[in-house]
Amino acid sequence: MLVEGPDVEIHPLIRLVSKILGPVAGPLLAAAGKAVTGVVVSIFCRRFATYIFVTASVISLWAAWYNMWGYKVYTPLILKWIPW
Repeated sequence: MLVEGPDVEIHPLIRLVSKILGPVAGPLLAAAGKAVTGVVVSIFCRRFATYIFVTASVISLWAAWYNMWGYKVYTPLILKWIPW
C-alpha cells in the first residue's frame, strides 16, 4: 500500500479508511474494526462463536500468506472476476 496507494485495495472499508488515515494507520484501524466486529457478532451468536473464530482465523491466515508469498504462486479465480 505504501508503493501503490490505497486505490488498489479490494476491500472497500480498508480502502476508504486508508484514504482518510493514510497507508499505515488506515489498514491497522480497519483490521481492529474487523476484529471488534467479529467479537460483537460472536457475542450475539454465542452458539456459533467457535465456528466464527475458526473460519475467520483460517481466512485471515490464508490472506496473510497470499499477500506475502501466494501471489507469486497463483491467482484465485475470484480475483479474475474483479474489474481493474
